[in-house]
Amino acid sequence: MKSTALRFGDSTKSWLSGFYAVTIAAMGLAGWLAGAGAVFFTGLAFACGQLLWQIATLDIDDAENCLARFRSNRDFGLIVFFAVLADMTVASSL
Repeated sequence: MKSTALRFGDSTKSWLSGFYAVTIAAMGLAGWLAGAGAVFFTGLAFACGQLLWQIATLDIDDAENCLARFRSNRDFGLIVFFAVLADMTVASSL
């Protein structure tokens, strides 16, 4: 497999920004359609911040930096998972 940085070169940040925007929008829509509450959307905002950090600190000329950003997607997934879990916990206690 090739990396995004290799595929898109100097326009990598623009492409990733677009992909990440679609991801956050789709997750937001899914949450809204599922009846998620403020806890989920607060967590989604933190997840969005994590993706913004990735874009802001990305250096496509540094393989270590790229790998660290790639691996940090695990953190993004955990943030979203805990946002869903916390929202469900709060909703079930009401």
